[in-house]
Amino acid sequence: MDTPPLPESRASTAPLSPATRAAAEALARALASPGIDAQALRSAALALVAAVDADSADTPPDHLDRAGFDRAELARLFTLTGPEVAGDLVLRLTEDLRASRAALSPGGPTPSLQVLRAQAHVLVGLGGSVGATRLHDRAQKLGRACRSAPDPAAVATERAQVVAAIDAALAFLEAQGASLPTRLLAGA
Repeated sequence: MDTPPLPESRASTAPLSPATRAAAEALARALASPGIDAQALRSAALALVAAVDADSADTPPDHLDRAGFDRAELARLFTLTGPEVAGDLVLRLTEDLRASRAALSPGGPTPSLQVLRAQAHVLVGLGGSVGATRLHDRAQKLGRACRSAPDPAAVATERAQVVAAIDAALAFLEAQGASLPTRLLAGA
């Protein structure tokens, strides 16, 4: 059976993100299983390529943009909520992203299409409301990949991309903490 070649990676020598590490571990498990399933192996390989590409994507020098957030949208949101509520918003956003990441179970068994679609829907709304443009865009692509006659390889690739976007957002939010609104509004 002829299978199309795997896409080339634009990988750099940067350290592996949790999403890339999880995708590599999933591929290793697929390779180690008796009676290798070609479709499962291809899905795992595509997920790994997607995660590595997400890690090595061209990133602007500003850490905020590298995490996939739109500075103007975040500032607008924090201005609307005020600094006292904005700090709580950052904490809640972090909790919601962790919950979505766990539901996507990177490195574990693939969740059902229903769970993936539900998480994509949640993340589209969440990403759009806080200016997390990369997360919003990746979640939209995951939702589309899960609709009508989904290709397991495409779903796995988009799932890995969403997890990578969540990881980038979480890394940024956890590094900044509840003081992010104050620093962002002060122009730091």
